[in-house]
Amino acid sequence: MAWTDYHTHCDFCDGAERPLAYVEAALDREVVALGFSSHAPLPFPAPWCIGRGQWPSTIERYRTEIESLKRVYRGRLSVWVGLEVDYIPGLVGPADAAFASFDYRIGAVHFVGRTREGLPWQMDDTPQSFEHGLEELYGGDIRTLVEAYFRALGEMAWLERPDIVAHFDLVKKYNAGGRYFDEGETWYRSLAEEALRVVARSGCMLELNTGGMARGWTDEPYPSPWLLSRCRDLGIPMTLDSDCHRGADVAFAFREAASVLAGAGYAELMTLGREGWRPTGFDRRGLCLGSTRVAA
Repeated sequence: MAWTDYHTHCDFCDGAERPLAYVEAALDREVVALGFSSHAPLPFPAPWCIGRGQWPSTIERYRTEIESLKRVYRGRLSVWVGLEVDYIPGLVGPADAAFASFDYRIGAVHFVGRTREGLPWQMDDTPQSFEHGLEELYGGDIRTLVEAYFRALGEMAWLERPDIVAHFDLVKKYNAGGRYFDEGETWYRSLAEEALRVVARSGCMLELNTGGMARGWTDEPYPSPWLLSRCRDLGIPMTLDSDCHRGADVAFAFREAASVLAGAGYAELMTLGREGWRPTGFDRRGLCLGSTRVAA
Protein backbone atom coordinates (compact mmCIF):
# COMPACT_ATOMS: atom_id res chain seq x y z
CA MET A 1 0.00 0.00 0.00
CA ALA A 2 1.16 3.54 -0.67
CA TRP A 3 0.24 7.24 -0.63
CA THR A 4 0.59 10.34 -2.80
CA ASP A 5 0.88 13.90 -1.42
CA TYR A 6 0.72 16.84 -3.83
CA HIS A 7 0.29 19.81 -1.46
CA THR A 8 3.50 20.66 0.41
CA HIS A 9 5.37 23.83 1.33
CA CYS A 10 9.16 23.93 1.67
CA ASP A 11 11.41 26.90 2.51
CA PHE A 12 11.00 28.48 -0.90
CA CYS A 13 7.80 29.92 0.62
CA ASP A 14 6.57 29.52 4.22
CA GLY A 15 7.74 25.96 4.83
CA ALA A 16 10.29 25.21 7.51
CA GLU A 17 12.79 23.00 5.68
CA ARG A 18 14.69 22.40 2.48
CA PRO A 19 12.92 20.24 -0.14
CA LEU A 20 15.19 17.26 0.53
CA ALA A 21 13.72 16.89 4.04
CA TYR A 22 10.27 16.32 2.52
CA VAL A 23 11.64 13.76 0.07
CA GLU A 24 13.33 11.82 2.88
CA ALA A 25 10.13 11.89 4.95
CA ALA A 26 8.11 10.69 1.96
CA LEU A 27 10.41 7.73 1.44
CA ASP A 28 10.00 6.78 5.11
CA ARG A 29 6.18 6.90 4.91
CA GLU A 30 5.33 4.80 1.87
CA VAL A 31 4.68 7.92 -0.22
CA VAL A 32 5.24 7.07 -3.88
CA ALA A 33 4.53 10.52 -5.37
CA LEU A 34 5.43 13.84 -3.75
CA GLY A 35 4.38 17.19 -5.17
CA PHE A 36 5.88 20.52 -4.12
CA SER A 37 3.40 23.41 -4.28
CA SER A 38 5.06 26.58 -3.02
CA HIS A 39 2.86 29.67 -2.78
CA ALA A 40 3.11 31.55 -6.07
CA PRO A 41 4.16 35.22 -6.00
CA LEU A 42 1.53 37.87 -5.33
CA PRO A 43 1.51 41.40 -6.78
CA PHE A 44 2.04 42.86 -3.28
CA PRO A 45 4.27 41.93 -0.31
CA ALA A 46 3.37 38.61 1.32
CA PRO A 47 6.08 36.93 3.41
CA TRP A 48 4.58 33.46 2.97
CA CYS A 49 4.93 33.46 -0.83
CA ILE A 50 7.83 33.12 -3.21
CA GLY A 51 9.03 36.74 -3.20
CA ARG A 52 7.68 38.85 -6.05
CA GLY A 53 10.66 41.19 -5.68
CA GLN A 54 12.86 38.21 -6.57
CA TRP A 55 10.65 36.99 -9.42
CA PRO A 56 11.51 35.33 -11.72
CA SER A 57 14.89 34.27 -10.32
CA THR A 58 13.54 32.65 -7.13
CA ILE A 59 10.77 30.74 -8.83
CA GLU A 60 13.26 29.43 -11.37
CA ARG A 61 15.59 28.29 -8.58
CA TYR A 62 12.59 26.57 -7.02
CA ARG A 63 11.74 24.82 -10.25
CA THR A 64 15.39 23.86 -10.88
CA GLU A 65 15.87 22.36 -7.41
CA ILE A 66 12.69 20.29 -7.55
CA GLU A 67 13.45 19.13 -11.09
CA SER A 68 16.86 18.00 -9.84
CA LEU A 69 15.21 15.95 -7.09
CA LYS A 70 12.87 14.51 -9.69
CA ARG A 71 15.87 13.18 -11.63
CA VAL A 72 17.84 11.96 -8.60
CA TYR A 73 14.94 10.00 -7.09
CA ARG A 74 13.40 8.65 -10.28
CA GLY A 75 12.60 5.00 -9.73
CA ARG A 76 12.23 5.47 -5.96
CA LEU A 77 9.84 8.41 -5.71
CA SER A 78 7.87 10.41 -8.28
CA VAL A 79 8.57 14.09 -7.60
CA TRP A 80 6.46 16.87 -9.14
CA VAL A 81 6.86 20.64 -9.19
CA GLY A 82 3.63 22.58 -8.80
CA LEU A 83 2.39 25.87 -7.35
CA GLU A 84 -0.38 26.96 -5.02
CA VAL A 85 -1.80 30.05 -6.70
CA ASP A 86 -4.16 32.50 -5.03
CA TYR A 87 -7.28 33.77 -6.70
CA ILE A 88 -7.75 37.52 -6.27
CA PRO A 89 -10.06 38.89 -8.98
CA GLY A 90 -8.31 41.38 -11.23
CA LEU A 91 -4.89 40.68 -9.70
CA VAL A 92 -3.85 37.03 -9.87
CA GLY A 93 -5.22 33.54 -10.46
CA PRO A 94 -4.25 29.96 -11.29
CA ALA A 95 -4.91 30.55 -15.01
CA ASP A 96 -2.20 33.21 -15.29
CA ALA A 97 0.18 32.34 -18.12
CA ALA A 98 3.20 32.76 -15.84
CA PHE A 99 2.21 29.57 -13.99
CA ALA A 100 1.16 27.43 -16.94
CA SER A 101 4.43 25.51 -17.38
CA PHE A 102 4.42 23.85 -13.95
CA ASP A 103 3.34 20.22 -13.54
CA TYR A 104 0.09 21.29 -11.88
CA ARG A 105 -1.57 24.23 -10.12
CA ILE A 106 -3.49 24.23 -6.85
CA GLY A 107 -5.97 27.09 -6.69
CA ALA A 108 -6.67 28.73 -3.34
CA VAL A 109 -8.73 31.53 -1.82
CA HIS A 110 -7.00 33.17 1.14
CA PHE A 111 -8.12 36.75 0.42
CA VAL A 112 -11.74 37.88 0.70
CA GLY A 113 -12.73 41.53 0.33
CA ARG A 114 -10.50 44.55 0.83
CA THR A 115 -9.35 46.62 3.76
CA ARG A 116 -10.21 50.30 4.15
CA GLU A 117 -6.86 50.99 2.49
CA GLY A 118 -7.98 49.05 -0.56
CA LEU A 119 -5.66 46.08 -0.01
CA PRO A 120 -6.85 42.46 -0.28
CA TRP A 121 -7.70 41.08 3.17
CA GLN A 122 -6.11 37.76 4.13
CA MET A 123 -8.86 35.84 5.86
CA ASP A 124 -6.72 33.08 7.45
CA ASP A 125 -3.72 35.03 8.73
CA THR A 126 -4.26 34.84 12.52
CA PRO A 127 -7.29 34.41 14.82
CA GLN A 128 -6.92 38.04 15.85
CA SER A 129 -6.82 39.36 12.29
CA PHE A 130 -9.81 37.17 11.36
CA GLU A 131 -11.89 38.67 14.17
CA HIS A 132 -10.73 42.19 13.34
CA GLY A 133 -11.53 41.78 9.63
CA LEU A 134 -14.91 40.23 10.38
CA GLU A 135 -15.84 43.28 12.47
CA GLU A 136 -14.26 46.00 10.32
CA LEU A 137 -15.05 44.70 6.83
CA TYR A 138 -18.23 42.70 7.41
CA GLY A 139 -19.80 44.45 10.39
CA GLY A 140 -19.51 41.27 12.43
CA ASP A 141 -21.81 39.41 10.04
CA ILE A 142 -20.20 35.98 9.64
CA ARG A 143 -22.83 34.90 7.11
CA THR A 144 -21.78 37.69 4.73
CA LEU A 145 -18.12 36.72 5.09
CA VAL A 146 -18.83 33.03 4.50
CA GLU A 147 -20.95 33.91 1.46
CA ALA A 148 -18.12 36.03 0.02
CA TYR A 149 -15.63 33.21 0.60
CA PHE A 150 -17.65 30.46 -1.08
CA ARG A 151 -18.60 32.77 -3.93
CA ALA A 152 -14.91 33.51 -4.58
CA LEU A 153 -14.08 29.80 -4.40
CA GLY A 154 -16.73 28.97 -6.98
CA GLU A 155 -15.59 31.79 -9.25
CA MET A 156 -12.02 30.53 -9.08
CA ALA A 157 -13.01 26.97 -9.98
CA TRP A 158 -15.23 28.08 -12.86
CA LEU A 159 -13.09 30.86 -14.34
CA GLU A 160 -9.54 29.71 -13.58
CA ARG A 161 -9.82 25.89 -13.70
CA PRO A 162 -6.90 24.91 -11.44
CA ASP A 163 -6.07 21.22 -11.30
CA ILE A 164 -6.94 21.07 -7.58
CA VAL A 165 -9.12 23.38 -5.47
CA ALA A 166 -7.38 23.78 -2.11
CA HIS A 167 -8.86 23.40 1.40
CA PHE A 168 -12.48 23.85 0.32
CA ASP A 169 -13.91 25.11 3.63
CA LEU A 170 -10.90 27.06 4.91
CA VAL A 171 -13.36 29.61 6.31
CA LYS A 172 -13.85 27.25 9.28
CA LYS A 173 -10.17 27.46 10.30
CA TYR A 174 -10.80 29.58 13.40
CA ASN A 175 -14.28 28.21 14.13
CA ALA A 176 -13.30 25.66 16.79
CA GLY A 177 -16.25 24.88 19.03
CA GLY A 178 -18.61 26.69 16.66
CA ARG A 179 -17.25 30.06 17.77
CA TYR A 180 -18.58 31.91 14.72
CA PHE A 181 -21.11 29.59 13.08
CA ASP A 182 -22.70 26.16 13.21
CA GLU A 183 -21.92 24.02 10.15
CA GLY A 184 -25.31 22.38 10.59
CA GLU A 185 -27.19 25.62 9.95
CA THR A 186 -29.20 25.65 6.74
CA TRP A 187 -27.65 28.87 5.42
CA TYR A 188 -24.10 27.54 5.83
CA ARG A 189 -24.85 24.20 4.20
CA SER A 190 -26.62 25.92 1.34
CA LEU A 191 -23.63 28.17 0.58
CA ALA A 192 -21.15 25.30 0.81
CA GLU A 193 -23.21 23.01 -1.39
CA GLU A 194 -23.73 25.74 -3.99
CA ALA A 195 -19.94 26.13 -4.23
CA LEU A 196 -19.55 22.35 -4.50
CA ARG A 197 -21.94 22.27 -7.44
CA VAL A 198 -19.85 24.90 -9.24
CA VAL A 199 -16.68 22.89 -8.58
CA ALA A 200 -18.40 19.80 -9.98
CA ARG A 201 -19.40 21.63 -13.17
CA SER A 202 -15.88 23.04 -13.57
CA GLY A 203 -14.26 19.61 -13.70
CA CYS A 204 -11.69 20.55 -11.04
CA MET A 205 -10.52 18.16 -8.36
CA LEU A 206 -10.86 18.77 -4.65
CA GLU A 207 -8.38 17.68 -2.02
CA LEU A 208 -9.01 16.16 1.37
CA ASN A 209 -6.53 18.36 3.22
CA THR A 210 -5.16 17.43 6.66
CA GLY A 211 -3.15 20.63 7.18
CA GLY A 212 -5.51 22.20 9.72
CA MET A 213 -5.26 19.05 11.81
CA ALA A 214 -1.45 19.00 11.65
CA ARG A 215 -1.20 22.58 12.86
CA GLY A 216 -3.84 22.23 15.56
CA TRP A 217 -6.50 24.52 14.08
CA THR A 218 -9.10 21.86 13.32
CA ASP A 219 -10.09 18.40 14.53
CA GLU A 220 -11.04 17.25 11.04
CA PRO A 221 -9.84 17.77 7.47
CA TYR A 222 -10.93 20.25 4.82
CA PRO A 223 -13.62 19.69 3.66
CA SER A 224 -15.59 18.50 6.68
CA PRO A 225 -16.71 14.86 6.52
CA TRP A 226 -20.38 15.79 6.08
CA LEU A 227 -19.47 17.49 2.79
CA LEU A 228 -17.70 14.45 1.35
CA SER A 229 -20.85 12.50 0.65
CA ARG A 230 -22.10 15.48 -1.38
CA CYS A 231 -18.75 15.57 -3.21
CA ARG A 232 -19.19 11.90 -4.02
CA ASP A 233 -22.78 12.37 -5.17
CA LEU A 234 -21.65 15.20 -7.46
CA GLY A 235 -18.83 13.10 -8.92
CA ILE A 236 -16.04 15.42 -7.79
CA PRO A 237 -12.65 13.67 -8.05
CA MET A 238 -10.43 13.84 -4.99
CA THR A 239 -6.78 13.89 -3.98
CA LEU A 240 -5.45 13.34 -0.46
CA ASP A 241 -2.98 16.05 0.61
CA SER A 242 -1.21 17.13 3.78
CA ASP A 243 -0.59 20.84 3.05
CA CYS A 244 2.48 20.23 5.19
CA HIS A 245 5.02 22.92 6.11
CA ARG A 246 7.68 20.58 7.50
CA GLY A 247 8.93 17.15 6.60
CA ALA A 248 7.50 15.58 9.74
CA ASP A 249 3.97 16.28 8.48
CA VAL A 250 4.22 14.67 5.04
CA ALA A 251 1.18 12.34 4.70
CA PHE A 252 -0.12 13.56 8.07
CA ALA A 253 -3.09 11.50 9.35
CA PHE A 254 -3.59 9.92 5.93
CA ARG A 255 -4.96 6.63 7.28
CA GLU A 256 -7.62 8.47 9.27
CA ALA A 257 -8.43 10.69 6.28
CA ALA A 258 -8.62 7.68 3.95
CA SER A 259 -11.14 6.10 6.31
CA VAL A 260 -13.25 9.25 6.11
CA LEU A 261 -13.08 9.20 2.31
CA ALA A 262 -13.94 5.51 2.13
CA GLY A 263 -16.84 6.07 4.50
CA ALA A 264 -18.20 8.71 2.14
CA GLY A 265 -18.13 6.21 -0.71
CA TYR A 266 -14.87 7.08 -2.41
CA ALA A 267 -12.92 4.14 -3.83
CA GLU A 268 -10.51 6.12 -6.04
CA LEU A 269 -8.02 8.94 -5.60
CA MET A 270 -6.55 10.99 -8.43
CA THR A 271 -2.85 10.44 -9.11
CA LEU A 272 -0.51 12.28 -11.47
CA GLY A 273 1.52 10.41 -14.08
CA ARG A 274 3.22 11.02 -17.42
CA GLU A 275 -0.12 11.15 -19.19
CA GLY A 276 -1.80 13.42 -16.66
CA TRP A 277 -4.25 12.81 -13.84
CA ARG A 278 -5.97 9.46 -13.56
CA PRO A 279 -8.13 7.67 -10.96
CA THR A 280 -6.38 5.03 -8.83
CA GLY A 281 -8.13 2.64 -6.50
CA PHE A 282 -7.56 2.91 -2.76
CA ASP A 283 -8.87 1.63 0.54
CA ARG A 284 -8.34 2.62 4.16
CA ARG A 285 -4.74 1.36 4.03
CA GLY A 286 -3.68 3.39 1.00
CA LEU A 287 -3.53 3.27 -2.79
CA CYS A 288 -3.98 -0.07 -4.50
CA LEU A 289 -1.04 0.06 -6.91
CA GLY A 290 0.22 -2.72 -9.12
CA SER A 291 3.74 -1.32 -8.77
CA THR A 292 5.55 0.54 -6.02
CA ARG A 293 5.36 4.01 -7.55
CA VAL A 294 3.36 6.38 -9.72
CA ALA A 295 5.45 6.96 -12.82
CA ALA A 296 6.89 10.43 -13.31
